[in-house]
Amino acid sequence: MEVVNSLAKANQRPKRSFYIAFGHDEEVGGRQGAVRIAALLKERGVRFKFILDEGLPVMEDIFMPGRLATVGVAEKGILTLRLSVNMTGGHSSLPMAESAISVLARAVARLSHTAHPHHFGSGIEVAMLEHLAPVVPLAKCFAISNLWLFGPIVAWTLAQKGETAATIRTTTAVTIMRAGFKANVIPGYAEAIVNHRVHPKDTFEDVIRRNHEIINDARVVISVDEEELLNTPPTPVSSWSSFGFSVISKSVRQVFNSIPVAPGLMVGNTDARHFHDLAHDIYRFTPTIFKPGDSKRFHGPNERITKSNYAQTINFYHHVIKNADHVDGTPESPRADDL
Repeated sequence: MEVVNSLAKANQRPKRSFYIAFGHDEEVGGRQGAVRIAALLKERGVRFKFILDEGLPVMEDIFMPGRLATVGVAEKGILTLRLSVNMTGGHSSLPMAESAISVLARAVARLSHTAHPHHFGSGIEVAMLEHLAPVVPLAKCFAISNLWLFGPIVAWTLAQKGETAATIRTTTAVTIMRAGFKANVIPGYAEAIVNHRVHPKDTFEDVIRRNHEIINDARVVISVDEEELLNTPPTPVSSWSSFGFSVISKSVRQVFNSIPVAPGLMVGNTDARHFHDLAHDIYRFTPTIFKPGDSKRFHGPNERITKSNYAQTINFYHHVIKNADHVDGTPESPRADDL
C-alpha cells in the first residue's frame, strides 16, 4: 500500500494491470478470504501472467556464506493425521504391562525419530544449487557441478540443519497429545495429532503408508483429521525461466546489491495455493532478511523486522511493479487475458 500510494501521488500509472488481494484468514486456511477472492476472480474470467505471494526470505549465512534470495516456485502440502489407541483402562494401583498411553507414546517416538526419505537429486533442490554454483567457493561449485558423484554428500549436508533438511523431504511434527482425566485412572483412550508438511515428490498415500510401516503396531489407528481444514496436497511447480521469475529476480538484485537469486521450495504454506486456477506461475517470496536462529521467532517471541529491512521491502514491491512493465529494459504490452 505504501508503494501504491507513492505511485498515485506521483501520478504514475503502470502499463501492466495488477491486482492486490488481501486475505484476512491465511493462518486458518484462507477459506473466507483467499478462497473467495480466487473464486470471484475466476468467475470474472481474470487470468494473470504471474502471482506473487509471501514466502521464502532473503537468507543470510544459511545455505551459503552471505545472502541468497530464494523464490518459492512450489510449496509443500499439509497433511494432519490423528493417531488413536483404544485399550482397556483401569485403576492406577493395578497397572497393566501396556496402556493406551504407552502404546501411543511408542508410536509417536518412532515417528519423531524416523525421517521420511529425502528427494534430493532432481527438481527444485538441484535447480537452486545450480543457480548458486557460480557464486560459491570452488570446492562447492565442483560438487554441485558433479552431483552424479557428490549428490549423496550434498544431500547429507542439507539434512544436518532443520532449515535445509525441510527442503528435501516430508517432515513430521507431533503437535497435540490427549489422554487421561484423573490422576488415579489409567485411560482406555489416547490420541495424538501429527502434522506433516508433504514434499512435492510425495503423495498423502505415501506418507500414510510410511507411517504405518514406521509405527508397525495395528493397535494404533491412523486417520486423516477431518476436523483440520488445512489439509491440502503439494502445489504444482512454477517455472524459474519465466517472465514472472525474471521480474522478481531483477527486483531482488536491484534492492539487495545483486545477491544471487534461486528457485526454492516453500516449506510452509500460504494463500497462494488457492490461486492455481488463475495463473500458470505462482511465486512465494518475502523480501525480509532471515538469519540462523530466526526460525524460532516465527509465531514466537520477538518476531520482528528491522526498520532498514522494512524500507527494502517497500522498495522491492516498487521495483516489481515497475519491472513488470520493463523487464531488462524491454516494455511488454499486456494482453487482455494475460494481465
